[in-house]
Amino acid sequence: MSNKPLRFIAYDINTPPKESVLPNNAMPTRIYLGLSDPREDIEARCQLLERAINTAADALTDSSPPGDAPLNVFMVPEFFFRGATGAYKMKEADYAISRLQEIAARWEGWVFVFGSILAVASRDGSTAEAYNFVLVQEGGAAASGDAGARVVMKELMSTIDFISENANPGGILIGGVEYMDAASSGPGRERQQLNYDGTGIFQLSDMTWAIEVCLDHGQGRLQRSPQLPGEDQVQLQLIPSCGMQVHADAVITTDDGLVFHCDGGGFGNGVYRVSNAGSPPHRQLTEVSYESSTDVEDSAVEVGAPPRAVPIGDLYAHGAGKVVVYPAQPCPPRAKVGGTVTTLQWQPTAGTKFTFRFCYASDKHLSAVLVNIEMDTLDFHGHDYFLPLYLNTRDRAQNPVKIEINCITEGGHYDKALRCSIDVPGYKFDGIAVEYPTVSGRVGPRTAWD
Repeated sequence: MSNKPLRFIAYDINTPPKESVLPNNAMPTRIYLGLSDPREDIEARCQLLERAINTAADALTDSSPPGDAPLNVFMVPEFFFRGATGAYKMKEADYAISRLQEIAARWEGWVFVFGSILAVASRDGSTAEAYNFVLVQEGGAAASGDAGARVVMKELMSTIDFISENANPGGILIGGVEYMDAASSGPGRERQQLNYDGTGIFQLSDMTWAIEVCLDHGQGRLQRSPQLPGEDQVQLQLIPSCGMQVHADAVITTDDGLVFHCDGGGFGNGVYRVSNAGSPPHRQLTEVSYESSTDVEDSAVEVGAPPRAVPIGDLYAHGAGKVVVYPAQPCPPRAKVGGTVTTLQWQPTAGTKFTFRFCYASDKHLSAVLVNIEMDTLDFHGHDYFLPLYLNTRDRAQNPVKIEINCITEGGHYDKALRCSIDVPGYKFDGIAVEYPTVSGRVGPRTAWD
């Protein structure tokens, strides 16, 4: 269990497109900054980022508290990586991820929240699909690559995410892109099950984290998907943004949790300690005063072969920014989400097992039903599926696997039932598998296999 203190470091840099007055145009327009070669653009931004990290590390020399060394959490604002057209192609975004992971591997005892990376996938005959995502990477060689990586996707597009008129050739316009469809909201839906699945709540460094990018926070994305009973409550909530402030009514941490905000659009940065977390009307955020603020050197970076100098103004309109260090904070307490969970296991064959979880909130009402499926001949990667479920696939021997589980309404003590249609190698079933109440405590679930 991690009890390390936490030291938050914000990279305070302006990241929107540059405002410029073009000839024959009295009104300012916005243009993307960056280099025409996407890989050189990424390399230039990574060099500046490394400079900022080193600046922060130098500022920590005389500020380490006695006892355990703190975990340094370094965050970059939204839109730090986007390139001269407003977004990279997917293969270029992959390159950005690999470069950032190389950087992080050199910093044991740090966690990096690498702003956001914008990428776009072309779709013939329609608008392109844009991805605005944040890479969170644990530092150090042991956590390098995918092992220490988490990705959170921004779901809601703001009017400032892309420019509205094509001031620079090839620039992506807001009318020509759309974000991928938002995932379904509901209890438990934001718990990350795979490192790169894009949801907003995850485990890292033995703590529970939550991230909302800019407008997602303003619209209370995580509030719409409360955690399930028995899960570890969020201890740290991070908000990388460009033009957003912290909203107390959208904070989801445990009591005495921490909120860290870093904005690239003029709203600055901040660290807040949360009190009265369980009572939204009375929730309070107490701001932590920063410890130091240090300008990042504004000299040019070098890219290409032979090397050529790239002024920082070619990448960011207002220069190299500054790093703001906050004093180390005690790690928020670990706590479980209230409520109860009833678990049932059904093993129809030696090689097939279904584990059902019926989750009841603190008010005793049902919040979700999930199933975990294990088969000797098919790897489900430990995934918990929310019901209803419709699955039609094949196992490693190319045998058909069909699983359909529906939640239907019944009367009497058992308000609901799971109607299952199962067709897996060696077993078929079609009927009611489980009856269960929507309010806990009256009667427990009743199974067809007992």
